[in-house]
Amino acid sequence: MGLSLRQIVTFLSGHIPPDAHRVFIDGEEKGKCTRASFRTVVVLSGLEFPVDYAYELDGATTTLSSRMRIQGLGAGGREQIKVNGKDVTGDDVVIGFEAPNAYVEFRFKDGETPRSVKFVAPLKDYSPGG
Repeated sequence: MGLSLRQIVTFLSGHIPPDAHRVFIDGEEKGKCTRASFRTVVVLSGLEFPVDYAYELDGATTTLSSRMRIQGLGAGGREQIKVNGKDVTGDDVVIGFEAPNAYVEFRFKDGETPRSVKFVAPLKDYSPGG
């Protein structure tokens, strides 16, 4: 099943509410998404994609953010991830589509331990009356 242009634009515009996202921490579904923001910004050097996500687990909130440039999309990009406002190493942001879902995955290292936090949302029409 392919994705419609409307579904892709809905995802890239950040119009999918946080409670529609599932959270996978190191491959295991757990936690609750409390913020999901994915925007497209036109700047002099091209396009940037600020992403700002947060999840709650066991009463603690963790925030993950990055400001990707157009040449940095996909695995192997040069995004700088901040976890709770602090820079991390071994970082990468992956945006993917697995119909009928889309996802934003933050990959980074916690010390020497590789970590992954993936926010998965269904691509359907979230516009009013849609």
